[in-house]
Amino acid sequence: MGEVLGLAPADCPPFPHPLMLAGDRAAWFPNAFAPGHYTMLPICDGLAMGWAPAAELGGVVLCLHGGNAAAPTGEVIATLLSRRGLKRLIGDLQSIDRQLNERP
Repeated sequence: MGEVLGLAPADCPPFPHPLMLAGDRAAWFPNAFAPGHYTMLPICDGLAMGWAPAAELGGVVLCLHGGNAAAPTGEVIATLLSRRGLKRLIGDLQSIDRQLNERP
């Protein structure tokens, strides 16, 4: 349930290679579950998030919508995370923020 990254709890490194841009607002991204494979995805301007407790499913459901109020995209993902997985996601986001602050 959302905890299959194989990284140390405080480590969320950037992708190992530069993004391969594919036209306007799209890029090829590494596939987390198929090493060496890539998926072309749109790059949305922002995101909106909602959540709901889901004790009967064993955690919390997050729903992420791509875009913003002025430019929604229809790109949506819903995911079930355990409490541990939610804390891991929060830690990963904090790690990204720290790394951005360390860059020149």
